[in-house]
Amino acid sequence: MAVFVMAIGILGMVALFPLGLREGVQARADLKQAMFADHALNQIVAILSQTNMTWSVWKGLDGFEGDGNKLQGKLTAGLTPRRLSGGSVDLGGTLPKNWTIGVDGTTMKNTHFHIVCFMPDDTPSGRILGVTVRSTDTDDPYPSTEKERRAWETRHPPYYAEVLFNGDPT
Repeated sequence: MAVFVMAIGILGMVALFPLGLREGVQARADLKQAMFADHALNQIVAILSQTNMTWSVWKGLDGFEGDGNKLQGKLTAGLTPRRLSGGSVDLGGTLPKNWTIGVDGTTMKNTHFHIVCFMPDDTPSGRILGVTVRSTDTDDPYPSTEKERRAWETRHPPYYAEVLFNGDPT
């Protein structure tokens, strides 16, 4: 009887190992997503906080959706991140650089994260811009249809920051 009770207890503990392993893998993926989103948000906030940002470029970002390359296209040449040597770099290329997805070490691409910029409704002056970044730690690229986009956004949590306009108001 004692062996039977012990066997039941040990089987119950063994059944928890796959759950713990799966949760560990998911925790690692969540941490990587959060670190990438923080990295991306820091770069985007730094670019949008520059004093040479013009009001027309700022207003043009309201309702923006896309990846790093599309965001780079919405900005003027003077609003790109700078290398320490003084040369400009491509935002779309630098954001996923040195980041990998999944367990096979595949390099992250622009399709593995999505940026949304919008002016919150409760700021009538338009001087605050909300920036949301969603990323994936799996080979789950951003889809093209509306239904698939909503499902993708449900699977991948948003990371949000706000930027105050510091540029030229003319």
